[in-house]
Amino acid sequence: MARRSQNYPRYSLRAFARHLEVDSSFLSKILNGKRTVTMRTIRMFGERLNLNTDELQRFGEISREKKMKRKLERLLEKMPSEEREHSTITINVDEARLDEAKEKIKGFRRELAQFLDNGVIQGKTYQISVSLIPVASYAAE
Repeated sequence: MARRSQNYPRYSLRAFARHLEVDSSFLSKILNGKRTVTMRTIRMFGERLNLNTDELQRFGEISREKKMKRKLERLLEKMPSEEREHSTITINVDEARLDEAKEKIKGFRRELAQFLDNGVIQGKTYQISVSLIPVASYAAE
């Protein structure tokens, strides 16, 4: 929609919704993050926007990430701080080592999950989230 609005300043949400063959209020909720998008909807939008497989996959990943973020935000609002461990660190990373770092993260997640799950008879369900996200290049946008 942003691309079309640049070329045609009067291009509206309603016109975009008509192109996608969906209700404008439904599209508005999606664009404002008030409604999640199913894979079925993603495929439908992809077909109508002529997205290639990589673009469709990226769209799906972003949708899943947003859905998980909203779910975690709701959980954090309800959860006492002593029931969770949350920390962050911002570091300078040599981009030549990124692939190796990503593999180490995958290994750490698997190892920790195996350690915590080993022999559990009864317990609570937790989510482990580790992110490696470049912030400097996107922070100015």
